Amino acid sequence: MTWQVKQIIEPDFGCEGRPDGYVQKDIVLIQADNGSSREIQAEDQVLLQHNVNEGTILSEETIRRIQS
Repeated sequence: MTWQVKQIIEPDFGCEGRPDGYVQKDIVLIQADNGSSREIQAEDQVLLQHNVNEGTILSEETIRRIQS
């Protein structure tokens, strides 16, 4: 089964900024080719390393690698 990234939601820290040493985790909303959907969490840096953006098609293996 393959999944398409529908939306990536990044945390908003407003004017306070990120705490020191913080590792940003994003919520990634994905939808399977059969119509089911779910959300996963992944580190922002890992998403960038795997070139994951809205619209990207992911395999189950890729989802396992990026999930944290």
